[in-house]
Amino acid sequence: MVDLGDNNLGKENADEICHLIELPDCKIEKLILSNNRIGSGGLQHICSSLVKNETIIDLDISHNNIEDPHYKILYSLL
Repeated sequence: MVDLGDNNLGKENADEICHLIELPDCKIEKLILSNNRIGSGGLQHICSSLVKNETIIDLDISHNNIEDPHYKILYSLL
């Protein structure tokens, strides 16, 4: 588990995390990114990275100012 919640990361740092979870040797199963101001743009990048990741099975992106229509991207990955 990697808990990065409540760190005020913003979209830019979320993008950096995406690069890490795309690595073939990433072993993270649970990723907590709650309350980080990721926004809808950050969610789009996270979703793109999740397609390349085979280990994350639990993702918390609550309280990140994400607009409802953008959650559809995430739901389509499930």
